[in-house]
Amino acid sequence: MSLSTLLVLTSMLLSGGPPPPPPTPTPTPTPTTPTSYTDVFSAIDSRYQQSTIDAQTRHLYRVAAIRRPDLLPLDLRDLALRTGGSDRRSLTPIFLEAMRWVQTNNAQGGALHRLLLPLEDLDYVLDSATHPIRVSYSTTWDQSHAEWTLEAAEISWDVLTQQYGFWEPPIEPGTERYRFYITSTNGSGSAYTAPYEENPATPHTDYFTYIVVDPAANNQWNIAGTVAHELNHATQAAMDVLEPSAFWENTATYIMSRVFPEAMNYTMGTMSYFQEQPWRALDYMNIQNSDLYEYGGGLFVWYLADTYAPQEPPQFVAEIWQNCVQTGFSNEPDYFDAIEDTVADRGFDHTIEEILLGFSEARFFVGSRDDGEHISGAVQFHGAEVVLAAHHYQSDLPLRSQSPPAFAKPASFGSNHILMDLPASYDHLLTVRFDGDDDTRWAVRMLLFGGGEAMKTVDLDLSADSWDASVVVEPEGYESLLLVVANLGEPGYDPDRYTANNWPISSYTYGIEPVMDPPSDLVLEPAVVERGRQDVSFVLRGKGFWAGGEFDLEVVDPYIQVVAIDRVLSEEVSFRLTIPLLTDLGDKDLIVTNSDGHRVTAPGILKVVEYGSIVADGGLGSGDRIMGGGGCGCRSQGGAPTDGLELLLILPLVLWLGLVWRRRRR
Repeated sequence: MSLSTLLVLTSMLLSGGPPPPPPTPTPTPTPTTPTSYTDVFSAIDSRYQQSTIDAQTRHLYRVAAIRRPDLLPLDLRDLALRTGGSDRRSLTPIFLEAMRWVQTNNAQGGALHRLLLPLEDLDYVLDSATHPIRVSYSTTWDQSHAEWTLEAAEISWDVLTQQYGFWEPPIEPGTERYRFYITSTNGSGSAYTAPYEENPATPHTDYFTYIVVDPAANNQWNIAGTVAHELNHATQAAMDVLEPSAFWENTATYIMSRVFPEAMNYTMGTMSYFQEQPWRALDYMNIQNSDLYEYGGGLFVWYLADTYAPQEPPQFVAEIWQNCVQTGFSNEPDYFDAIEDTVADRGFDHTIEEILLGFSEARFFVGSRDDGEHISGAVQFHGAEVVLAAHHYQSDLPLRSQSPPAFAKPASFGSNHILMDLPASYDHLLTVRFDGDDDTRWAVRMLLFGGGEAMKTVDLDLSADSWDASVVVEPEGYESLLLVVANLGEPGYDPDRYTANNWPISSYTYGIEPVMDPPSDLVLEPAVVERGRQDVSFVLRGKGFWAGGEFDLEVVDPYIQVVAIDRVLSEEVSFRLTIPLLTDLGDKDLIVTNSDGHRVTAPGILKVVEYGSIVADGGLGSGDRIMGGGGCGCRSQGGAPTDGLELLLILPLVLWLGLVWRRRRR
């Protein structure tokens, strides 16, 4: 991450200044209890999870930590006012979720709703001469911030509504102007947009909003991007206040750098947080404690606009929001539906699942991996290279029954990226296999690239019942093989269905194996062996032997044992056998299993003869024990028979001598 990006992100966390004049809610705090948290929002959520406060109180405390810390229990108040006590970047979702709770629970007019209402004008006011915008502030120290805010708001208003096509924020009757406040967030963050009341003048679900900008968290260099970001939230609320918070932040982080290019460092700087965990759902957001993932999701919006409307990308994003517009509070259509509709309006017949797979591919080719073929400008996304689920090399082959690590198993609408490096001279076909869990749907794409060759792309034809498939590819000339795995979720996946940390997760297995010609021209030395011999050395000569993987040798006889395979070269295998006395005489087949699992049988390549049949000069003696004769061998190979044929011949004589000796003693 660049130094300028770090400076921008750091400035977004600073806070200070006097608290805003209080509204008049009357919450009843829970008793003070000790806490070890340094973040007030984490402490509040811990109490909620432990059922010591209810959902309403949780929302009330979270908003109060930003607006009215004096309403909190003493220990939470201390956390809220402690400098640096929160590392939260996101504030708009706190107000958005609180407003939704009010709406869902018909709690208009209650303590929480009153805490969401806008402030009265502060001591000083700046009104725009050209736009229905008012900026108010408390002290002359904040006048510069007010002037910067007003200038940025006027530019953003025109660009967002006149050029891009977002709708103007509705203005509450009786106020006649859209309100910005330059005041403190009490160390909680940079700024926020607060929806507080439904607009009764329209049939669709839009809300009145206002914006607060913290002067301590914004300077002359970043305030323009902050204002564009928050005013974009206000235009979103003018269209559809119900879309998931993640898409609010995806959009605003992308749009802010379109309105003010100097904000590009912030937009790009957040992408690494998104790319560090590609296995998360696209719509993931930790409402409890944002980790910037949803901000980095501006990369997804960037991809959509660049892919489907490269000549007017911000307008395309505004069209998505226009297609989100709805009546009622069911949030249908949701933004996944709207993306499909907007893509179709532009002449593309792509489902959201196909869009996910395309994006999952494209997000790999950013920063140092940019190939100039996927996302325009992606070469500048330094430090935002996607984190791999696995990285393999030629020496790892063959790969069988591999699975992603537990932390990287993809959630619905998440993805994995598995990379294999290969030398361009690698000249063996590869079989790529995939088998996904049956509790979800999958899409898998295999790509070959590098080495100066044009990229080759193959989508695996997965069975809709078992979600498995394999494909054979020729990688010669390429330097990299990439496997892109996308979890498509259940049919009709709805981005409104899940909340932080409960997106369903699934797993799969994959394999990458060389396809090799079977061994050929097999010759065994020696080709004849006596039964009863132990640890006899052999050399199998031929072509196409490959060590590793499943390489194995087997003699087709229930008694003959392969003691060891000592060496495997491409044209020679050294190994040892033990041939017990119980072994049947005659010709034996040898099965060679290559490293890729393919087998070849050499029929009758080894002849087993009776012990003692091979004479000193290496030839075979005569008589019935030879059982067919022929071949060659060496009596010096191997040890004596395990059963001891000579011992069997001598044993009766020993017993007779013992009996004679006993009789003489008597």
